[in-house]
Amino acid sequence: MNIDDAVVCSVCDTEQPVAQVCTNCGIRMGEYFCDICRFFDDDVMIYNGKQQFHCDDCGICRVGGSENYFHCKKCGSCYSIALRDNHLCVENSMRHHCPICYEYLFDSLKDTHVMKCGHTMHGECFQEMLKRDKFCCPICSKSVMDMSLTWKRIDEEIEATTMPEDYRVLLPTDVKN
Repeated sequence: MNIDDAVVCSVCDTEQPVAQVCTNCGIRMGEYFCDICRFFDDDVMIYNGKQQFHCDDCGICRVGGSENYFHCKKCGSCYSIALRDNHLCVENSMRHHCPICYEYLFDSLKDTHVMKCGHTMHGECFQEMLKRDKFCCPICSKSVMDMSLTWKRIDEEIEATTMPEDYRVLLPTDVKN
């Protein structure tokens, strides 16, 4: 038997074709089993478990529950249903490394964040970036959030500030305060 087509039961040591139940002793080899990925997992509790599911379009098993995700054909990956019809598609955007921590995004178990520009990164990396006052995409430099209130506040502060006397001579006469 080819090693890719066989599994050995850890209870009775029987080598057998890959399946969820042992052909010899009948024990379940994993509460979750994907015949396509040949993946076994015992962490399947509804509320605390991983809620594994197989995405045929991605070609891998994912976590989080299939009811909470959809596959975006253009982006080439599964996203939270909150992003359905609510994100800018970038072809194969998840088939890259996170621009912050450089972990490959496509098969990462961490939550991902899709920025306004369509580029992706880990959610926790995005939050860390914001904490450090970085508000532009590290890939394309577009703003990752609406900055209009910030720019308005800065404009108001500049307008309310009197130009120092030393610099007034550099301004055209119609602009001096």
